[in-house]
Amino acid sequence: MSGLGRQVAYSTLTAAEVTARWALTRMPQLRTQVSRWVRRAPAERPALTLGDLERAIGRLAHLEGRHVLVHSAWDALAHLGAKPTEVLAMLQRLVGPRGTLLAPTHPLPIKKNGQLVYDVARTPAATGLLSEALRRAPGAVRSPFPLSSVAALGADAALYGEDFREASGGTPYGRGSPYWLLGEHDGLDLFLGIDFIRANTLEHCAFDLLERENPLPDYYETLDVTVVRGGVSETWTVKQQRRELERYLATTTFKRLMLDEGLVRDESLPGLPVALLDARPFLAWHLELARRTGLPYWGKAWQLIGRRWT
Repeated sequence: MSGLGRQVAYSTLTAAEVTARWALTRMPQLRTQVSRWVRRAPAERPALTLGDLERAIGRLAHLEGRHVLVHSAWDALAHLGAKPTEVLAMLQRLVGPRGTLLAPTHPLPIKKNGQLVYDVARTPAATGLLSEALRRAPGAVRSPFPLSSVAALGADAALYGEDFREASGGTPYGRGSPYWLLGEHDGLDLFLGIDFIRANTLEHCAFDLLERENPLPDYYETLDVTVVRGGVSETWTVKQQRRELERYLATTTFKRLMLDEGLVRDESLPGLPVALLDARPFLAWHLELARRTGLPYWGKAWQLIGRRWT
């Protein structure tokens, strides 16, 4: 396909997806049904072992000594016949004593007296059993930022437990954040049992890094959260992406762009998606794309549609 033909195909796909998202926001019941359909488990799953998964990961990359952020969905991993702690132990073997294993541990939204509370040591992760197993592992370090936190285990775990509010301007994915650090340390994003486009938290980094160059107007809203560290409570005022922006996401197009650019490597097993993303090249590629177009949000067109319809 020619360059022009590819652009037309991308534009058509983007318009169709965002239009569908808008329709779903006006039909909550249909949105719920579609969400369940997307997350459905395969009707039949062949027998797989933990060894099968380990070999599949090994075919993607040599993880020893690397910083590896693992996104997972336990529904797909459960039929391996292994416990979350056993999967975690396998991943620790792969990164070795010089590596660092990480997982997103976005905190469950817990309120006390109407105020969101994030206890760094105690608040459970809302990101699945494997993430929670890593959070609870002896020696694990959790980032104190109350949005999109991560837990880290291994040689450089302490790097990911720093308070980066000042460096990032109060944003969860900006300079100094664990996601930015992953790129700085040539880290990897590993996706187990989940489509990478559904869990690619790195796609938020560009918009926090762009700051005033962010092409999307009114990108943030502020949020007050009580953060508890070492038994001491403190109110943090942070920035988060406005939730209504999700209706402008063109993730299908963004996924196609990532695949066309060769940014994602795939070694999926039957019924078990497995993929790998190199953080540094992805962040460099997406920073320019986000500045120029706003993708995976519907870029410049978003400004026109958003001001007209909201």
